[in-house]
Amino acid sequence: MSEPVNEPADCANPPEAFNESKDALANVEPKVECSYSVSINPPTGGLLRVFKTVSLFANLFFLLPACKQTNAALVDLASLYSVSLAAISVYQPVNCISYISGTWIGSLVYSRVNSFGLLTAFSALLMAGLAMCSFMPNVLLFFGASGLGAVAEGAIDTIANSHFLAMWEGHRIRDSMLQGLHAAWSAGVMGLGAALKSFLDPNLTSIKANASQLASDDAQLPPYSGRVQFAYILFASLGVIPLCSHIGLLVWDRYGPTAGPMQRSAGVATSKDGMSGGRPKRLLAGRPALIMVAFAVLMRIFDASAFVCSFLSSYLFYGLDWSTPDASAAFSVFFAGQFIGRLLSVIVSAFVRPLHILLANGCLIVLAGIVLGLFGRTYG
Repeated sequence: MSEPVNEPADCANPPEAFNESKDALANVEPKVECSYSVSINPPTGGLLRVFKTVSLFANLFFLLPACKQTNAALVDLASLYSVSLAAISVYQPVNCISYISGTWIGSLVYSRVNSFGLLTAFSALLMAGLAMCSFMPNVLLFFGASGLGAVAEGAIDTIANSHFLAMWEGHRIRDSMLQGLHAAWSAGVMGLGAALKSFLDPNLTSIKANASQLASDDAQLPPYSGRVQFAYILFASLGVIPLCSHIGLLVWDRYGPTAGPMQRSAGVATSKDGMSGGRPKRLLAGRPALIMVAFAVLMRIFDASAFVCSFLSSYLFYGLDWSTPDASAAFSVFFAGQFIGRLLSVIVSAFVRPLHILLANGCLIVLAGIVLGLFGRTYG
């Protein structure tokens, strides 16, 4: 008969030192480095989200559309600076490169600085570019000032759309609201184009201004009698409306009730459930901005509206002998059609997937191109 095994006394009764160390480990908290800076973009909801949305609508209605008006005023600008239309048309590639550069800048700073602080800075820069460009002493400085404004335009476009998507993330009306945001832009271009008509030179037609002279590099043009410079002053002054709203919302984000300390953990990405791991928060915040950059590049390459903006006014001037105010009115009619299409998209996007809308629009653009190619008037 085997004898019972006696357990050691220290196994039956763990030492007090072990209990103490266990208690000590239970009380240890993870080491977290705290940064008591104000959150970059505080959580937005309720009435504040409505105010911020209205502020973004104001920017796309009053300020951004002004950048498109240069396309309608190219003939007047050629006469103002006594250069050929080919020379002033260099504005188009300068504007395109500057705009895309602005979208990249906007995507880089979007997740690092308060959105309304960025919108305030870039809106002020765009207003300065608009106010100065037509008062430059030569065409090269005009390109520089207008290019600076185009950089601000691209940055505003990226930041405004990215912040809008972030505010309305997860809401059923987000896609319809986004279409409404762009409908406001189309309405602004249409309205400013109608206002621009009264500032252009009514005597500047392809016949009266001598089209062969305007097409040559050593053009001797009649004295310019329009007031296109004051149109740019008007467009820049309209930017005060969104600028003031951006400043107010920036101050609210910085010092209002939603502002508070922001705690950051050192080098650890936290997922939604609070555990370590997952994608870095900055990367998640920057995704909408990167998507907007890619979208802007594709739109600048394939966008039909950019093509029409570039050539509609000059085509009507040279091809159909229209005066520049009448060509500007046609420019507004085009954007009136775009505005109607945007409003229809507000309704359609509530029931149809965005991909299907894009495919349908692409088919319509191809069809319109075929019709213009077959039946459009040519001149030689």
